[in-house]
Formats: sequence, structure tokens, C-alpha cells
Amino acid sequence: MKHNPAPAERGRGFTLIELLIVIGIIGILVAIVVPTYQSSVRKANEAAAVTSLNAIKVAEAKYVIDHQQRYGTFKQLFAEGYVDKRLNADEPHLRGYIFILRIVPKSDGVAESFQY
Repeated sequence: MKHNPAPAERGRGFTLIELLIVIGIIGILVAIVVPTYQSSVRKANEAAAVTSLNAIKVAEAKYVIDHQQRYGTFKQLFAEGYVDKRLNADEPHLRGYIFILRIVPKSDGVAESFQY
């Protein structure tokens, strides 16, 4: 005589269909969450870049007052303590952005200025 196991003894794991459904749900959630996460990171980086530009603008305003109406480079601003060490380079890189500061010399009645 053969012994047939009871249903409780046979089904202790997941079926292939159940696993495929769970994998499909995880795939859908990942497809929704990843672009949202990337967008959030991009927006945070853009906000940090704008904050850095404002800090550079304030540093230049202070520098020009203290240095006879002359603007400073990133290295000069850092040396005088107007900006932190992240901006101590010719073209600093912060969060995927490259900052370029160009000093436009005084000429024919036009005051010295800076561009970023």
C-alpha cells in the first residue's frame, strides 16, 4: 500500500507562480522609485549649486570692499577666508558642477567685474 502525504506535508514552499508575482511587483516598484530618487538627487544638486553661487557672490562682494574695488579668484577668496576649501581651485567641481570664475579687468570707464 502506498502512502499519500497529506496536503499540509506537501506544500511547505512557494509555487513558481507566487514567486513570479512577487518579482513582478518588486520590478514595478523599482520602476516607480528609481526615477523619483534620481529626480530628487538632481534637484538637491541643483539647489546646492545655487547656494554655492550665492556664497561666491557674497564672497566677491566682501572681497571687493576690502581690496580696493578689485575682485578675486577662487584661490584668492580662499586665501583670505571668504570661501571654504571646496572652492580652492581654478575650476572647482562640486556635486557634478564645474564652477568657473572670470575676472573682467577695468577698461575705458567700465568698472572691473566678475562672471560666473
